[in-house]
Amino acid sequence: MLVVTGVLIGFVLVVMVGQTARTMQGTGWIPITPIDVDPPYWLGPWFGVCPTWETIGAQLGAMAFVIGSYVLAQELRVCRPRRRALRGPARSAPVHSSPSPARPR
Repeated sequence: MLVVTGVLIGFVLVVMVGQTARTMQGTGWIPITPIDVDPPYWLGPWFGVCPTWETIGAQLGAMAFVIGSYVLAQELRVCRPRRRALRGPARSAPVHSSPSPARPR
């Protein structure tokens, strides 16, 4: 259930990024470069997909960030410890005994 919730939150992030980029285009903060594709109208209000390079690029960037952070977390949490366990225990420096106290002459 936690994984499904994470996927839905990632989906909401992508929709919000697309709608925010479109709003920024409307205010003139981001240029508008149209794509020669005419998607169905319902993709805009429901999924935040607008046929401009900037909005699609922002959404792809958000997806890459989310997926990349998941892959990095899996690498650090699962894969790296598994590889270390397969290699065996780490070699440590040899243990030297403490020097014996000096004997009086």
